Amino acid sequence: MAVRERTREMAILRTLGYTPVEILQLVLGESVLISLLGGVVGLVIATVLAKGLQQAPAAVLVFRD
Repeated sequence: MAVRERTREMAILRTLGYTPVEILQLVLGESVLISLLGGVVGLVIATVLAKGLQQAPAAVLVFRD
């Protein structure tokens, strides 16, 4: 989808002398970078939530006393 939305940008790159292989590498590199960043953010959020849930049962038991 990102490729279809950026046909103008790719045309400009072709005009500037980039080869189709170089443009493909740029698009794939961007996709990999976005995927990795999303994965890292997801792992960080999951770690924070998991640590919070580990402490939640102890906090609930303390308040019931």
